[in-house]
Formats: sequence, C-alpha cells, structure tokens
Amino acid sequence: MGKLITISGIDGVGKETQTKLTAEYFRAKGYKVATISFPRYNITKSSKLIRHYLSGEFGDIFDVDPYFSGMLYALDRKESKESLELLLNTNDIVICDRYVLDGILYGLAKLPLYKIEAVNYSNWQYDLEYYNFKIPKPNLQLFLHIPVYLSQKLIENRNKLSNNLTIDIHEKNLIYQSKVLEVLKNSFGRQIKIKIINCFDLNNDDIYNKSYITNLITNTIEEYFGRCYH
Repeated sequence: MGKLITISGIDGVGKETQTKLTAEYFRAKGYKVATISFPRYNITKSSKLIRHYLSGEFGDIFDVDPYFSGMLYALDRKESKESLELLLNTNDIVICDRYVLDGILYGLAKLPLYKIEAVNYSNWQYDLEYYNFKIPKPNLQLFLHIPVYLSQKLIENRNKLSNNLTIDIHEKNLIYQSKVLEVLKNSFGRQIKIKIINCFDLNNDDIYNKSYITNLITNTIEEYFGRCYH
C-alpha cells in the first residue's frame, strides 16, 4: 500500500499548487503518484452541503456549530473512502490536498482554547473518521504556514486572476484564520504527527517562490521516510 501524505494550511497558501508540484517531483524520480483534493466538489453528495455552508447559507462561521460543519467535511471524506483506498493500493504515494487535520483545526478554531471542549472536539473528529468511518490514516501530515495578512493578499490576487469575485466565509474572516493558526501551536487530544513548513520569507515580507516551497516539502518528506524516497 502506498504512503498517504496530506498537505494542509490556511486559505491562500497554495495547497493545490504544492500538491501538484510535489507529485510531479516524485513522479520524476520514478514513483507512481496520485493526488486527491477535499472537499470533492461535484463528486460527493456532502460537498453540495459544504458549498451551502461556505456561502453563508447556514449562518456566520461562529454561528454554525463545529460538530455540524465538521460532520459535513467528515461525510465528504467518508464518501471518498473507496476511491482513496484504490489510489493507495495502486500507487506508491498519494498526496492529499486537505484532509482530517484541516477539519480538526478549523473546528477547534470555533471553540474556546485551552478548555475541555477543545480536547473533546479533537478526539470526536479523530475517532469519527479514523475509527467509525475507518478512512485511511495519513503517514505524514504537512502544514504550510504563512501569516494571515499574507493569506488575504494571496486570496485577493488569486481571485483577480481568475475573475472570481466570491470569497467564502472561511476566506474572508481574518479572526477565524488567525484562530486556526493559534490552534496549530497547541496539541489537543489524539493527533498524528504534524510537520510545519514555513513558507514565509521574513526578510522580504512575502511568501517564498513556488519552487522553493516545493523543495522544502520534498526534503521534509524524504527526511521523514528516509532512504525509501531517495
């Protein structure tokens, strides 16, 4: 069975781009590599409800119960279980753009930190997906880290280039994105090891270029798994 590697991060950091570039790197080294992105829009039934949630139809972020929104994303992954297992059985590496870690971090960002509610929520989501739904556990989780103000700049630039004027309720809420990063600094409940990749060039007050970030990611993967990816 192949290795499952997940790429997470706040909105605008370039998860989709780095998933693609990392896959290309390992394919060039002779490995069979597949990618998958969550939510699986236009594929799963649950993704339709996620679109409604992100458009604000169920209310503001902090008005929507984290267990409700967390379940929407969890069901999307549950519906994709067989597809993901097939990819793992037919490839050396599967790189996933967002996964359970994102659900946990974004759910915790709605709750008071350092309280039992946070531990309970983290354990609930972890157990729901890995033990009840039995979706595959990742071998390695990567989190691409940039400051929130830079994330907003990148989202605006991306939307201008694509002529997309719609920003979802996650993307436009700076407080929420900041809380996601705050949650990341702490450990709540059961969790699989997370490797944080710093994508921010402090000297130039900007994100590193795409190829440099890809190098950071691939080096981290190769170091983590040792010689099997050399």
